Amino acid sequence: MIWKREFLRALFQPSYALSAAVFTAMTGLNFWKQVHDQSGQDVTLNLLLFGSLFFWVLVLLWVSVVTLRTFPEEVRSGTLELWLAAPVREWELVLGKFAAVWLLIVLGTLPLAVYAPLLRWAEAQPWPIPWGEIWTALSGLWGITGLLAAVGMAVALVFETPLPAFLAVFSAGLLLFFAESFVPFRSTEAPRWGYSFMLIQQAGDWSRGVADTRSLVALATGMAFFLFLSVRLLQLKRLR
Repeated sequence: MIWKREFLRALFQPSYALSAAVFTAMTGLNFWKQVHDQSGQDVTLNLLLFGSLFFWVLVLLWVSVVTLRTFPEEVRSGTLELWLAAPVREWELVLGKFAAVWLLIVLGTLPLAVYAPLLRWAEAQPWPIPWGEIWTALSGLWGITGLLAAVGMAVALVFETPLPAFLAVFSAGLLLFFAESFVPFRSTEAPRWGYSFMLIQQAGDWSRGVADTRSLVALATGMAFFLFLSVRLLQLKRLR
């Protein structure tokens, strides 16, 4: 009931529709720019859709905006105290809100699957669309955004008001996404466990349509950890 209430309430609010429309417009413009810049080169469709760094920065920004609908929005409206006083367990509240936010993110990224048919229609050439690779890349995108949303929920519980929460959530997402840049593996190959911290490399693999079980395990473990952290932080707020 919590995720259903949160999802439907956000879905019919103009702020979500506006943010989703801006995200779709920006990713669409980025896709057409990639098509124009890579014209005549041997580049896969998936790399045009998901392969640019600007695309992932847009994803980080949009996930940060949508994540604010969890607890900072409750603090701003003064309803968090009602939730804490209600006969609802902390893990139920965290999982319900996380499921709602994740579903909103998945719904907002579905238009990415339309770009390939639009490109084929614009070129007026009946080339085959690699749907398998596109849906594999979308699955990876949803896994990474799920992890970022879980991180954002935990960070947003520390920085409760919307603006500091947004800056903190976006900064945490950037730090996590670019953590590979701080890992001291330059001249040698990174160990197998290091792949768990390499979101850029994971995003690149998913963008090429490659599903790696290490990425699935790393994303699931990260989501579980940060959701558990959110439950603990919410328990501290209830005790106060």
